[in-house]
Amino acid sequence: MGLDITVIGLGEVGGESFKELSRKAGRDRVVGVDINQDRLAQFRKDNYLVADTVPPSDVYVVAVYTTAQVKDVLNNLKLHKEPLVSIESTLDPKELG
Repeated sequence: MGLDITVIGLGEVGGESFKELSRKAGRDRVVGVDINQDRLAQFRKDNYLVADTVPPSDVYVVAVYTTAQVKDVLNNLKLHKEPLVSIESTLDPKELG
């Protein structure tokens, strides 16, 4: 039994993290989420598990670009479990308030 992992944001950092986690944990255990439909289509073409909505997960890797986007993701997570959340993004402490 493994952990369910969701990577939110499949850009430069998140996309590479997603591919590596999929390779290590198994493509059936890791879901990539992005709002960019073209990016999702490319990952689907390469047989990765992707979605445009965030599923319940044991681990969330948040890899979006701005502090505002990080806050938006965190505020909208529907936490069905008690997950580990890792933020793989540069945050501006002045904007966290």
